Amino acid sequence: MSDPPRPPGAADADGDADASGAAAAAVSTLAAAVAYTHDWFAWNSGWAPPPSETLADWRAEGVCRTPDHCLVPAGAWCAHGLAAWDIILAELDPPPPL
Repeated sequence: MSDPPRPPGAADADGDADASGAAAAAVSTLAAAVAYTHDWFAWNSGWAPPPSETLADWRAEGVCRTPDHCLVPAGAWCAHGLAAWDIILAELDPPPPL
């Protein structure tokens, strides 16, 4: 019998966390990565966005981190399906219209 579906990052009956489960494998677009990341936030407490200085340093280097600490190119998502912080924060605070 297989385990029932569980939220991103939730442990199964054996205590193994779903770091890159089927849902993460299905992430193939930026919108899907953002949606998956918000689901991940709902089930994983204790996260906080990086300080603005850290984000600026990452941007200067052309990289960013994801909430699970993967290092990815800026504007991308990791193999676990989580969007980079620059994407998440830009979505929360979009630039003003022109």
